[in-house]
Amino acid sequence: MKVSIIIPIYNVEAYIDRCLTSAFNQSYPHIEFVCIDDGSKDNSVKIAEKAINKSDRKKDVIFIINPMNNGVAATRNIGLQQATGDYIFFLDSDDELPSDAIECLIKANNSINADIIMGDFSMTGAHKRDFKTIQLQDGCYRNEEILDTFLLMKWSDMTCNKMVRLDTIRKNNIFFENNIIHEDTLWSFILAVESSLMIICNQRTYIYHIQDQSITQKKTDHNFNSLLIVLNKIISITMEKKIFEKNNHINDYLIDYCFYFLKESFRYRGNNSLSKEVFKNISAQLHNFKSITKNTNWSSKIKFILLKLPFNLSFFVFKLYLFIKR
Repeated sequence: MKVSIIIPIYNVEAYIDRCLTSAFNQSYPHIEFVCIDDGSKDNSVKIAEKAINKSDRKKDVIFIINPMNNGVAATRNIGLQQATGDYIFFLDSDDELPSDAIECLIKANNSINADIIMGDFSMTGAHKRDFKTIQLQDGCYRNEEILDTFLLMKWSDMTCNKMVRLDTIRKNNIFFENNIIHEDTLWSFILAVESSLMIICNQRTYIYHIQDQSITQKKTDHNFNSLLIVLNKIISITMEKKIFEKNNHINDYLIDYCFYFLKESFRYRGNNSLSKEVFKNISAQLHNFKSITKNTNWSSKIKFILLKLPFNLSFFVFKLYLFIKR
C-alpha cells in the first residue's frame, strides 16, 4: 500500500527543514513525497532541496517548483493530480509528523481500503485554542455515520491528518475550491458526503503548529467573502444531494455556521457595508432550511430566531452577546 504525502510550500524557510525531516523519517517504507513550491520568495526552495538531497528517500520525492504564487488550494490540487499512491496525506509545510504517523494509519486501515483513515493530533505554537480533536472511539464508521459525525463536529474539518483513498477523491472530483480561505471546511464536507467507510485511530499522527501570521488567524474581508462562498456551496450540495430530507443534524450545523459567520463579521467589521452584505446573504439562505421545529436543538432554534431579526436589531443583540462573552 503506497501513500503519497503532499506538501505545499510557500515562504516557510524557518520551518520547511523540520517538516521534511519529519516526513522523511517515517517508519513506513512505501511513501511518495509530492512537494510543490508555490512561488516562494524566500529560501524555502534551497532549504527544501538541501533536505531532499541529504535524505535516503530522495528517489521517492517529486519536487515541483511553480514560479507564480497560485495559493494553497491550487497547489494541493497539483499534488492530487501528480500523486501515484493508493492513499494521499496532506502535510502543511510549517507542521510536522510523529515518526510512526503513516504506519499507525496503515495498521488501522488493515487492508480494509477505507475511504478515510484519521488519527488524532496535538497543537502547539502561538495562540493556542480549544481545537476540536477527534471525539470518536476507535473503529469503523459507515455511510450516514460519517456525515453525522462531521456535522456534529466529532472530527476536525482541517485537510491535514487524513489519509484518504485517492480513487475516492478522483472518482467524486473532490478537489479544492481555488482563491478562497477556509477551503478545508468545504473539502472535508464533500469528503464526508461522498465517503462510505471511515476508520478512526486515536493515536497522535500529526503535530499542528499555529503561527502568528497564519492566514486563518487574521480576519480580513477575504475571510468573510470566503466563508460566504463556502456556506453557499455547502447549502447547494445539501439541496442537490437532498441532505435536508435525510439528515437530522444538517440544520444545526448550518445555523451554527451562519451564527458564527455573522458574529465574527460584527466582531471584526462592526456595522459596516460588509456586515450588511453578510447579513443579507445569510437571510437569503435561511429559507432553504427545513422546518426549524423539526430535529433541531433549542440552541439552534434561538440562534435561528436571532438570525431572522432585522439588521439593526440583530447588530445590537450580537454586540451585547459579544460583550457578555468577553
